[in-house]
Amino acid sequence: MVFYVTSSTYAKYGLGFFPYILNTPGCDKLTDPYFEPQYPMTTPKNYTRQLLVLVILLLVALLSLSQMCLTRPTLITVADQQMANALKADDDKFLLGPIFGKHMLVLNKVDFTTDFYGFLYRGNTSELIDANVYILGSWATDELDFMRMVTDITNGNETTVLDIGANVGTHSMFISQYAGQVHAIEPWPPILDRLRSFVTENNVSNVTIHPVGYASEEGSMPYHEPKTNNPGTGSFSTSRFPSQTQVIELPLVVGDTHLKANGITGIDLIKIDIEGYEKPALTGLRETINRDRPTVLIELNVTNDEGIKSREELTALFPNDYQYFELLKRSHRRIYPWFGEQSILCRCNEKTYTLTEFDMRFTENGPMVIAAPPEHASAFY
Repeated sequence: MVFYVTSSTYAKYGLGFFPYILNTPGCDKLTDPYFEPQYPMTTPKNYTRQLLVLVILLLVALLSLSQMCLTRPTLITVADQQMANALKADDDKFLLGPIFGKHMLVLNKVDFTTDFYGFLYRGNTSELIDANVYILGSWATDELDFMRMVTDITNGNETTVLDIGANVGTHSMFISQYAGQVHAIEPWPPILDRLRSFVTENNVSNVTIHPVGYASEEGSMPYHEPKTNNPGTGSFSTSRFPSQTQVIELPLVVGDTHLKANGITGIDLIKIDIEGYEKPALTGLRETINRDRPTVLIELNVTNDEGIKSREELTALFPNDYQYFELLKRSHRRIYPWFGEQSILCRCNEKTYTLTEFDMRFTENGPMVIAAPPEHASAFY
C-alpha cells in the first residue's frame, strides 16, 4: 500500500515534518481535496500496541516500587540462589518479594510466633532480626555457634557470659541454654521491653537484664535511636549515624564498677556489638578483662570517631598475650527443628563459621573480631 502525502499536508494538520497518515480499510491513497500529491510514502509501522504494553508495565513497576517504599521491605541473605528459590517456593504467606541472587526482599509485615532454639519467639517480619528468625530460623548463627563452642572449652554450664548490646535477646537467650549466668546489657527502652518479655515469657532464670550502657566514664549521653528496620543500629556514637537525629538521654556506667557493684565475677565470654561505641565500653572493662581473661567477640567499627581504628588501639584494650581472629560466616542456612540439636552445633559437620587469624586491616565496618587468651585460643581448632 502506498500513501501520497504532500508537504502542505504537514502544515494543514500542524504536524511539522511528521506525515499525517490515515489508514482506512479499503482506501489505498490519502486524497486531499485541496492539494495534489507530490511524492509517495510507504506505511510506517503502528507502535500503538507496543506503547500501550510499555505504559502498563511502567505502571506496574511504579506500583511495586510504591508498595516497597510504603512497607520498608527487609533484605535477607541466604547461602545461594538455590536456597532463595526454595524459600520462595515454600512461601505460603506471600512474604517474599523479588530475588536478587542470594538476596530476597521481605515485603509483607506479619506478626508471628515461632520457635527459636526451643524458645517461643514473637516478632514482626518488618524487622530485620525478626524476619531472619521467621524465615531462616535463626539470626547471626555463626556468632551463636562460636559462643556455644567457647562455653564448651571454658566452664560449660557454669560459664558466665556478658552480652553487651543484647538487643532483642537472641544471643543471650540462645547461650543461656549452655551457660550458667548471662548478663544482658541493653539501655534502649523499646528494646528493653521486648528483651524482658522474651526472657519472662520463656521462664528463663539465668538471664539478668541490666538497663544501662557501658562506657569509659559514668554519666549519661544522647543515644541516637535507630531509623532503620534493624533495632540494633542505635548508638551512643555521635558520628556513627549522623542522620539519626532523634536522640534520647540514657545512662552510662563503667563496666568494671557496675560488675563489682552487682557482685559479678569470673567472666568467661563477652559479646559486644554496640555500633561503634565498643572502644569506650571495653576501656571501662580493663580491670575485668585483665583479671578474668575472657574471650571477647567484638563487632569492629572503624569509621566513627569512637571506633577501633588500628592495631595499637585494639591491642591496648587487652593483655599483651591475647591472640586475634576473625569470625567468617560460612553460610546462612535454615535451621529445621526436627533435625535436632546437632544442626546448630559449631563442631558438627556443617559449621556455620570459620576462623582465621585477624590481618589487622581496619578498612571497613562489620567484621566480627575475636580477642582470646592463648588458653582459649588453643582449643578453637
